[in-house]
Amino acid sequence: MTQTSPEGRARVIGSSGLIILGLLVATLGAAASIQLAGGPMMLPLSQTYDDLAERAVAADPARARVLTNKALAVRPVAAEAWLRLARLDSPASSRPLGDAARLALGRSYAVGPYASGVLETRVQFAYDHWRELGQDLQAQTISEVRAAWSVPWQRGRLLATANRVTDSVGGLTLSSQLLSLKLADDIDAGANRAAHDSGGMAGGSGGHAR
Repeated sequence: MTQTSPEGRARVIGSSGLIILGLLVATLGAAASIQLAGGPMMLPLSQTYDDLAERAVAADPARARVLTNKALAVRPVAAEAWLRLARLDSPASSRPLGDAARLALGRSYAVGPYASGVLETRVQFAYDHWRELGQDLQAQTISEVRAAWSVPWQRGRLLATANRVTDSVGGLTLSSQLLSLKLADDIDAGANRAAHDSGGMAGGSGGHAR
């Protein structure tokens, strides 16, 4: 068997490393050459499509829909993309919520029922169309609000969202729900204080008895 000198092995390893590096650079260069329609040169990632779609919602809804569908093709569990489709189908509270928008909103909840990133946008959209949601979507929205309220730092987001709801019935419903949650918290806090005070008094009485 032919023996390879240490110098020969080093040259082989060095050449292999250069070949691998060259292939990596070529692959990255080819990927970077992929260009989104009307966008910068970048990889076709779901977040890229989402960002471009969100910026196009108001100015070019048709393009926003195309980009959103591309985002879903890459990542079908994107709650924000499904929500955007619902918004594109029913862009204003004065416009009836169509079947496609209702389906897209339902899928948004299915893939991310408590997704913090869409909390304000989804809650506002849902309550702007509250009477058209149907019982299932209403129940999912209520559950989302309750879950968010249980996280103290999210309460301010919910209160601000309630002020932005344009539908009178939806706005009143959300405000009433938030008030009920706050009252329940106040009742629990009062009960805890009473229990704490009773425990302290009992301990004090026991000490005097001894």
